Amino acid sequence: MNGKLAGAPVITAMRVVPVAGQDMFGLTRGAHSNKHFDISLAMFSHVGAAAPDLGIALDDDALARVL
Repeated sequence: MNGKLAGAPVITAMRVVPVAGQDMFGLTRGAHSNKHFDISLAMFSHVGAAAPDLGIALDDDALARVL
């Protein structure tokens, strides 16, 4: 498929990690999953697995208290 799915580029977790966290903006990576399932849960899990240095639990409601 040459990196394309239905004409759109495939976004991999390894490409999302630098954009989603402290590498670019100095932010803490994390989110609180309350009611998501399916594609958002898959993306959430893959980005968490690909992130080398989370520093905080990925799915933690304490994230709001940290920020």
